[in-house]
Amino acid sequence: MLWARPAVTVLGIDCPPVTGSSASIVPRTSARLNLRVPPGMAAADAHTALADQLKAAAPWGVHVTVDLEAIGSPFRAAVGGRLSKP
Repeated sequence: MLWARPAVTVLGIDCPPVTGSSASIVPRTSARLNLRVPPGMAAADAHTALADQLKAAAPWGVHVTVDLEAIGSPFRAAVGGRLSKP
């Protein structure tokens, strides 16, 4: 099922380090996400759905902005053929 639906991977988070941290609210942070889109789904639609979900899940007073870095369309590779058989 992992390959049959979209999957989000957190590639990085910009936040204070553990050493020297305090119990205070950080005023700003950012994260880089990767959205893997399966074949049969439009990458632009998946991006819009993820951005909408992130904005809808934000707690009261939190402002979420989503910047699209790049978009790639999914593809389905052929798995049959002469070289795939013993």
